[in-house]
Amino acid sequence: MGLINPNGLLGRLLFGKNQFYTTQSVQLGNKGAVYIDTNKPNELYYSIPQLRTIIGKKKAMFANVVPIIKDKNGKVIENNISDEFYKLIYAPNVLQGFNDFLENQLEQFDVYGNQFTYKNKPSTLQRFPSALWNVSPNYMKPILSGKVFDQIDKNDIITGYEYQDTAIKKLYLSTDIMYLKHNDLDNPVIGVSPLKFLKHPLSNIDGAYKFRNVLINEKGAIGILSTGSNKDAMGAIPLRKEEKERIENAHRKNYGISDEQMKLLITEANLQWTPMSYPTKDMMLFEEVAEDTLVLIDHFGMNVNLFASKNATFENVTASIKQVYSDTIQPYADKYFQSLAEFLDIEKNFGKGAYIEPSYEHLKILQENKKEGADLFKSNVESIGQLVTSNIITAEQGKKLLVDMSGITL
Repeated sequence: MGLINPNGLLGRLLFGKNQFYTTQSVQLGNKGAVYIDTNKPNELYYSIPQLRTIIGKKKAMFANVVPIIKDKNGKVIENNISDEFYKLIYAPNVLQGFNDFLENQLEQFDVYGNQFTYKNKPSTLQRFPSALWNVSPNYMKPILSGKVFDQIDKNDIITGYEYQDTAIKKLYLSTDIMYLKHNDLDNPVIGVSPLKFLKHPLSNIDGAYKFRNVLINEKGAIGILSTGSNKDAMGAIPLRKEEKERIENAHRKNYGISDEQMKLLITEANLQWTPMSYPTKDMMLFEEVAEDTLVLIDHFGMNVNLFASKNATFENVTASIKQVYSDTIQPYADKYFQSLAEFLDIEKNFGKGAYIEPSYEHLKILQENKKEGADLFKSNVESIGQLVTSNIITAEQGKKLLVDMSGITL
């Protein structure tokens, strides 16, 4: 394996610009893999644009939801109590509307792996809280009893929550906080950031950006002016010291690519120009970033066609949106609003079996699915009706067949 000059561009990139080694002691293969710090997920979220774009798309899709209160039979509940509920949901606090609140919730959940919602309920006589707040997991942590497997009540495992930032320290009751988490393989109580599972692709993307940044901002000389073509019997004739300094000073002050600088250097010296280039194309940085971005897209349950994909068409983008809503957004919304219903005492306020249904049926692109389903159901009814009319099957058999084919309850 070839040796690398640690004081050159590639050496500074690999070993750090302030490190000095002898070229005999440093080899490319001697330095192990370099990983970003996944213990600071918020910093990764702010610094890696692909991550912010993917989660940004996901949170926007999630926030398109319309929550509907229904009774145990699936009937929409509309009364004075439901009006109170919708007033809270659509104005959860003085700083956020419904969409901002939901986007912030999913953002915290997918970045930190832990998400805390606080309900401000000054009086037990109130049906619903006065406000709901998403609390940054950077400052909030559960208070654990230390007893996990011997408990049957969650509040005996997590006894409360502690909030602490640079100015405030405050304790909260376990009943005042809704705590959602990404499951940790080894810890059933505390969640884990999904970014920990993405250490390799995130490190590659971060490294590629840093490498390109150094090339752009610290690439040094772009070429060599030499007397290679000016020779005598003894070889190349070097420039005199004063002539070399004159050319360097003139080039530094007067020549370049900005508007006020000249593009051509004119000199009486017999010089040869040798451009210097860096093999960024050979390193395939753009391809590496693209492949690692695909890993992120897949991990967060999104689809590459929803982003700047070369293969995106109207048809596959439409299909991809439907697929993401079906496979990712709707399951997450079901889980979130089930937890929110418990947190807000929906059954206590609306009756046993009442629940919050997160609906996306109002979205035009999903209404096409509904129409397709209705057309299919109509076709099934007509086909089965013909079988019953022709006495090929009984009416009871036809009913059962329609239920099996359509997935409905009659």
